[in-house]
Amino acid sequence: WWTVTVIVAGFAVFVNATAQLTTLLLSGEIRAVLAVRRRNRMRSQLKGHVVVVGFGRVGRAAVAAVREAGLPCAVIEADPARAEDVARMGAVYVQGDGRDNESLEAANIGAAVALTTALDDPDNLVVTLTARTLRPDLRIVARVNDMHWCERLRRAGASHLVPVYESAGASIAATALSADVLAVQE
Repeated sequence: WWTVTVIVAGFAVFVNATAQLTTLLLSGEIRAVLAVRRRNRMRSQLKGHVVVVGFGRVGRAAVAAVREAGLPCAVIEADPARAEDVARMGAVYVQGDGRDNESLEAANIGAAVALTTALDDPDNLVVTLTARTLRPDLRIVARVNDMHWCERLRRAGASHLVPVYESAGASIAATALSADVLAVQE
């Protein structure tokens, strides 16, 4: 009876282990863990990169331009569903809030050459203040939707401001008025 019990118990352990391993492989948990490890390794190796806060339309365009220039890029974005899109563009995804020290440090802001923030104006103000306290010498470029926020963002420490609607309008007008001016292509 002892031998039969050991054989049955051993077979049950084998079946249970096989079932758990199969579940792990099919659920994608291993792939997710490996992806997180890879992102952490890539984040720790970032140097001379640009940190982009926000991965909406403007943030996505900023990442594309940075990558096209051949620079490494880290993207701080709260929505984990955008991690794969960030990775496909060749950037390093950092889940978090660009207004928090921890997220900026996770993006290795200490080794960055610049930071761009493409959120709404009040959030851009907080990101700018937070980044400026961590890195007084950092080049910070902030998107501006409402021109009334320009002076506040300058006082908060933004190096450069990009008024999105005014810039787009000026580009459209310049392209319409002169054949020598090239519009931004998709």
